[in-house]
Amino acid sequence: LTALGLLLGSLLGPLLGPDPALAQETGHEPPAEAMTLFESAREHYRNGRYQEAADDLERALVLDPAAPTLLFNLGRVYELM
Repeated sequence: LTALGLLLGSLLGPLLGPDPALAQETGHEPPAEAMTLFESAREHYRNGRYQEAADDLERALVLDPAAPTLLFNLGRVYELM
């Protein structure tokens, strides 16, 4: 992956969600529970419930601590709060 590809993936992650192709390329498969929490966080985010989104993202990050999409989105939610 190029640096630009990683940057675009992290910037588009909040809009499009995780990229399955990226997971295949990196060999990283997020835990199912982390994905469920990520989806819940996205729903909270869309509805302006930023604290709930942050809570779900923090719980997902415990399950998948190396996930750049979770880190980026958590930072974005904190910025909005």
